[in-house]
Amino acid sequence: MNLAQFRTVLASTACIAAAGVSIAAPLMAAPAAGYSEQYTFRINGKVIGKQTAELISLDGDSQRWRYQLDLKVPGGGKTITLLENGIFAVTASGQPLSYETSASLDGQSQKEALTFRTGNVSVILDPPQAAVPGKIAIAGTPFLIANNNLTAWSIISRANRPKTTGVTTWQMFSANALQPVVATLSAMGAETVKIGGQDVACHVYSVFPIGNRFWIADVTGELVKDADPSQKLEIVKE
Repeated sequence: MNLAQFRTVLASTACIAAAGVSIAAPLMAAPAAGYSEQYTFRINGKVIGKQTAELISLDGDSQRWRYQLDLKVPGGGKTITLLENGIFAVTASGQPLSYETSASLDGQSQKEALTFRTGNVSVILDPPQAAVPGKIAIAGTPFLIANNNLTAWSIISRANRPKTTGVTTWQMFSANALQPVVATLSAMGAETVKIGGQDVACHVYSVFPIGNRFWIADVTGELVKDADPSQKLEIVKE
């Protein structure tokens, strides 16, 4: 299996599902080392997996996170098992420093390591892909987008609150497509949602190009809910 096939499955599960949960992690605008969080995925109301993350260290302006993903996605008459784990580092304002991940799709594996420097991203794939260059040019200081990694989005929204009216534009680098992406968040209004039994005041955004809706907490800036209404998919932070 090549990296493009991995990306296809990752993209197809980028917004899946969650609803009510029992005990929520405290919402935090600036988490400390040791903080952990979980996003539960449901499709048509049925739990299909989770993404977890832990802030393992803070060093000056940098944060180092460990994350795991475990999904069992129904489709085409069978269930696809997607496992992923990795470590990534970002600045306090959300710009990526490094991203290392190991993914398994129905037992077939792919590893990826990205290192971000001024003007470029170095790429190491295992197994290697002939069509993927070892360095990819970037402009400025883009944020990191990685399919099914809600923590990466939440880090960005904590540090860079989108406008509550109009459109917010973020320059991104996709860890899956391995190319720059422009994300636009169009404000849709205010809404209160229940997260772990708590009422959380949020603003809702339509996100292009992924086609999802984000609920971002007013007080902390965290991404607390992600939904794709067209596929009846939701992901909710516990």
